[in-house]
Amino acid sequence: MKTLRKLAVIPALAATLTLAACAGGGRPSASDLQDAMKSGLEKQGMTTMLSEDLVNKMTDCMATKLHESDISDESLSKMVEAAKNGEDQVEYKDEAEKKKTEDIITDVSKQCGDDLQDQIMEEMGGGAGGAGEIAPPSN
Repeated sequence: MKTLRKLAVIPALAATLTLAACAGGGRPSASDLQDAMKSGLEKQGMTTMLSEDLVNKMTDCMATKLHESDISDESLSKMVEAAKNGEDQVEYKDEAEKKKTEDIITDVSKQCGDDLQDQIMEEMGGGAGGAGEIAPPSN
């Protein structure tokens, strides 16, 4: 069960960025995005599951990629404000923007998770040998 909770950090980061908020001005910096992700994870109690180093690496990776993405300045600003306010939905300008943003967040989450997979598994006690994998139930 511990393995599943630790793996939940990756989608939790993505979920943190799909939170709701009021419109902000200009494009938030990668640092603003990272701070918002950390704040959202702390509010969800997820930061205690992995080391501070891994949380920093994951949020830095995601924040950098999202900042460089095609997500609109308005949507990024809304996500930052939402995470800071503990809100759980974003009001996008239209369905196309919503889908585009959610697709980019999913892709970025996967890319960063893949990039940090070895460290994630190591912290879960599995390392490269897979000891952290979930065993099938015995009969």
